[in-house]
Amino acid sequence: MNLDHLENDASIAGNAMWWLGVVSNLPAFTTIKYKISSWHSSNSEEKFADYNTTGAPNAVFSFSIGALGDPVLTINGLNADYTTTHLFVDELSADSIPLTILFSPNASNVVAAEVFSNLNRRERAMQDANGDGVEDGILPPDGNGIVAGDDNNYYKAYAMAASGQPGQYSLTLDAKKTGAYRLTARYKVSGNTNWLWYSSNGRRDHAIVVSPKKAREIVIYELNTLNVESQGINQSDRSTFVDLWDGPGSRSYNSVSARFNLNYLQNLGINWLWFQPIHPQGIDGRQTDPDTGQPYEVGSPYAVKNFFEVMPLMSKGNARDSALMEFTNFVAAADSAGVNVMLDAPFNHTAYDCELAASGVYYFNTNALPTDEIRNREARFYSRTDAYDMRAFSAASVAVAPDRYDFGKFSDTHDVYFGRYAALVPNSSQEANHLSEADWFDYSVGSESASGSGNGHFDGVTHNVWKYFADYILYWLEKTGCPSGTPASQTYKGIDGLRADFGQGLPPQCWEYIINKARTRKWDFVFMTESLDGGAVTYRSNRHFDILNENIVFALKSAANASDYRNIFEGRRNSYGQSLVLLNGTSHDEEG
Repeated sequence: MNLDHLENDASIAGNAMWWLGVVSNLPAFTTIKYKISSWHSSNSEEKFADYNTTGAPNAVFSFSIGALGDPVLTINGLNADYTTTHLFVDELSADSIPLTILFSPNASNVVAAEVFSNLNRRERAMQDANGDGVEDGILPPDGNGIVAGDDNNYYKAYAMAASGQPGQYSLTLDAKKTGAYRLTARYKVSGNTNWLWYSSNGRRDHAIVVSPKKAREIVIYELNTLNVESQGINQSDRSTFVDLWDGPGSRSYNSVSARFNLNYLQNLGINWLWFQPIHPQGIDGRQTDPDTGQPYEVGSPYAVKNFFEVMPLMSKGNARDSALMEFTNFVAAADSAGVNVMLDAPFNHTAYDCELAASGVYYFNTNALPTDEIRNREARFYSRTDAYDMRAFSAASVAVAPDRYDFGKFSDTHDVYFGRYAALVPNSSQEANHLSEADWFDYSVGSESASGSGNGHFDGVTHNVWKYFADYILYWLEKTGCPSGTPASQTYKGIDGLRADFGQGLPPQCWEYIINKARTRKWDFVFMTESLDGGAVTYRSNRHFDILNENIVFALKSAANASDYRNIFEGRRNSYGQSLVLLNGTSHDEEG
């Protein structure tokens, strides 16, 4: 040791002396014991620390470099366990945002540490790298079999390097592509060939949501095509798509009852239109009009009869073909005017009499007709009554949506089965499950007559349910001018976003697949979710969606002073980070 400096000391023995010594190559996570002594060369006297003091002489000191315990993973300083990083990029400008990842396994004898993520790998959600016949975004290959540097899979392992801090490893990855991603870490120790995962023992993956920058510039207007320019209650009085842009055959413009058009929107400063569902509405199961005792004439737009058709009433010809033409012509006009179009769809549920459509024939029953009802051709598309963690076995056993018992059912809809996952509510005895933050998904198949762990019923039928709804976005992109192969610089063409009605009613893993598949076609497609619960439910939706259509309006209405408003916004910042929250809105769900 070497003398470092003296320190004034009132002791009669003289000033204190500070000595400095350096010891190299000490093992981490091991208790190091030591003593400190001083040697007086003139009389060969040795005194140990604490000599002639109130403490015990000859004291033994100890310390360790790091402490054994739970692993710690951070992304840009944020604890990784079930947290979310929100980023915004413009792919045309080649934006790149660094993510600094630090990992401390807090274990002894670590021989390797790696990051495991699908960041920037959205295109691989549709591939089948391991040849099991299932897209990897639906059934990811076992990560234990993926080695660092292997670039063939949906997820990739990245070797980490020692950071310079004892027991800590680091890596920087750059976020470049929009998508909904996950990230975790793993390590190996000497004498054990198995990977030890951060996302175990109750810890969960970190979510990375990379959104298009244009999502931050949205000024949105919600409308229903039939009533935005309706001039009465008769069928002929309702507005259609051509009326919304004063196209050929539209009503003559007037400043009172026919003033809505794209110029009107632009003058309001609107750059996005959010359409309530534009699809044919179910007939069977319609709610009853209390004034007439008869089913409502039109029904609910959220009880969809066919996800791949446009409601006939939304066209002058009052037919599906003419409605499709009017809609696609409107989208083309909106594209030219710089107005983005957001569709609204309830993937969680359908009308009782929902039709297969061509996509359903392909996925569920090739001997059926597109107009055949799903419940009669493949009942396993739906959940089972009072057993939402099982599939229906007949049309009569299909459950009413949603899988919740803490509020009323959507009595005119049937619940779609997407698999068994942490936040699914199987029955009334487990009604609090919707608050779960466990984040697991049961990839098992099991027995059709059994429920619970190992009976996820995640076979080809349910795989195809995921594909069916992922295809919805691709289909409408195709129909509206953004087919496969559209250059990234021309993705202003076609529909531009989706508002997911009751978006929390799908597994997070399913939404990640749907989002990444859509972004492979159109990188700047925007996803907004209805998630009115707040708390754990909306926090979960925040882990994959760009925009939250949540319950802030109610807090804003009750705020009394500047401090209240500040707390409202800070509370959401603390919960959702840099996620976007829809503000100042009036909608079919909320008053403003």
